[in-house]
Amino acid sequence: MNDQLPMHDSLSDESDRLPILAIVGVQGHLKIIPALAKHFQRPIEVMVITGQGMEYAKSLDSSNVAKVHSLPDWHKRLWVEVSRMSDSEVVRESRDLQEDLRLNSVNPYHYFDRNIRNLSSWFAVIRRHLINLRFVKHLLVNRKYHFIRGENTSHVGCMIQAAAPGLGHRFLRPSNARLPRRIGFDGRPHAKNLGWESCYRNICNGAEPDESIVRGADEWLEKFRNRPERPEWAQRNSRLKFSPIKSTKSYSKLMIGKLNRLFTKSSEHQKFDRDIGFARSTGLNFAQHVIFPDIRSAVHRRRKLFRSCPSLEGDFVYYPLHYTPEITTLVYGYRYEEQLSLIHALSAYLPTGCRLLVKEHTSMLGRRPYGFYKKLDSYYNVE
Repeated sequence: MNDQLPMHDSLSDESDRLPILAIVGVQGHLKIIPALAKHFQRPIEVMVITGQGMEYAKSLDSSNVAKVHSLPDWHKRLWVEVSRMSDSEVVRESRDLQEDLRLNSVNPYHYFDRNIRNLSSWFAVIRRHLINLRFVKHLLVNRKYHFIRGENTSHVGCMIQAAAPGLGHRFLRPSNARLPRRIGFDGRPHAKNLGWESCYRNICNGAEPDESIVRGADEWLEKFRNRPERPEWAQRNSRLKFSPIKSTKSYSKLMIGKLNRLFTKSSEHQKFDRDIGFARSTGLNFAQHVIFPDIRSAVHRRRKLFRSCPSLEGDFVYYPLHYTPEITTLVYGYRYEEQLSLIHALSAYLPTGCRLLVKEHTSMLGRRPYGFYKKLDSYYNVE
């Protein structure tokens, strides 16, 4: 990472001690914070949106963290006040805050956050929106940072991404989590653009594709046609054929980790995450996200639909389904986040005589209902 970054006019005459604001939401961020502090030699302010995030922030070296901005603390402090406001007061203040943040609506970011999206109560949702807007204004308005580093699909995280550039903040995030060595500031790429997106743009602009890339793709396809198989690295975390020994080891490891978190995480933060809808009890969460998908995966594999192998002869377009929910589909995918609708559109516009071959992500088998695959199977040119 290069410290010589393009500066906004509003920041050009500022002190070299402007802090960096970093979002902490998952365990991987614990490695990013010390790296930022070491490289830039600046104070780091941390923003957390869950009780689990608070636990992560506490585990950071205090010498690397100048301040922690906690949404759980904001929610705890403001919920009683906001609950007493009328709906009209909540909506009016929310619209005023949107104007301050230069946002058109809170609804697109509501859609990206599955924890809020799963709430059906108008009373609760609009008040969650208001608290989140107040929190984002506190972070962004009349404040200056060297840059903001974020990658988060929460309602708050998405609003920060949308509002920061318009308020004069530089925002650092991967422009695409699947393109290596590519980063962007305020939507402008500042590193070498590698990956399929650059190839696609070059083709759209009429450029001839790189011969080495084409040759490599042809060699891979020929090898795969002759012997279709999953790479070894893809098998390690995949939901493949049920294995009692492998499953028992996996369940034990996961359960020990969850129980350890249960006893090490403060009860106050656990309660916040349950009340706000970010987490359920450890047992229910384990059953819903681990055991039930494994059982459903085993049932799916015995169905006729999954026991036939599609032909690779003739013209076809290959579409690998994506893991979901994930930032690559939920935020960067935008209107294409609903993959069933995307496949429907693709099948309708394929050339005559061309098929669409759809491959499930091996970590998702058992997580989608069987009706999803039955719908795909109903299209005559989809296998």
